[in-house]
Amino acid sequence: MRRVAALCLCLAGLVLGGGVAYAAPEIGLYLCPRCYGYRPVAPHVYADGQASDAQIRSALDNLEGASARVRGVYSDLASDPEWLLCLSEACNLSVRTGPRAMAYLDRFVFVTARGTSVTILAHELAHAELHHRVGAFHFLTGAVPAWFDEGLAVYISRDTRYLSLREGRILGCDDAGRISPPADAGEFRRRAATESHALYTASACKAMDWLARHGGPQGVIAMEASLRRGGQFLP
Repeated sequence: MRRVAALCLCLAGLVLGGGVAYAAPEIGLYLCPRCYGYRPVAPHVYADGQASDAQIRSALDNLEGASARVRGVYSDLASDPEWLLCLSEACNLSVRTGPRAMAYLDRFVFVTARGTSVTILAHELAHAELHHRVGAFHFLTGAVPAWFDEGLAVYISRDTRYLSLREGRILGCDDAGRISPPADAGEFRRRAATESHALYTASACKAMDWLARHGGPQGVIAMEASLRRGGQFLP
């Protein structure tokens, strides 16, 4: 029943977020990993049946690194998504062009071989953590602006494509010619198809501005708890 409920939530989220084109295969995989030839390789982690031991070890090590990055903001993780790892060449050939990895609310994360870096895994885990802490209903009804969801994930994952870092410390973001990122998830996804780098950079800058005004990580945690109780996002 937990998986069926997750299916309904994920479908609702994808409709609202304009991501229906990515939905069906991964949701079917989540409902029955073994039906698709996936096998458990760690608690809540499945890998495709043709993935090598070396690929699996590398992915699991990077998952540990990703969890550490997210704990750098949250200390303790409240979410516990399932991870569906499509690692082998054969598996990746069967996956149509799409995101390197994608979190489906706080329920599961689908990851291709291109998405197994610590940075990308941390980005998706950051999404799952926020979605869990806010609550699926509140998240799906737009309680969190898309720019904040994405910008916070960039910040937590310490993504050097959009942030300037020195010795692991975030110095800032590239806000030259910053555009205005949208709050609507569907619009964000549509615009990301042609202006991805500008959107994620702008979202990271805007999220970091928010953090500076609201007390940093503790402000994020307090805001998420407020939204879960039905409060409003503070700009």
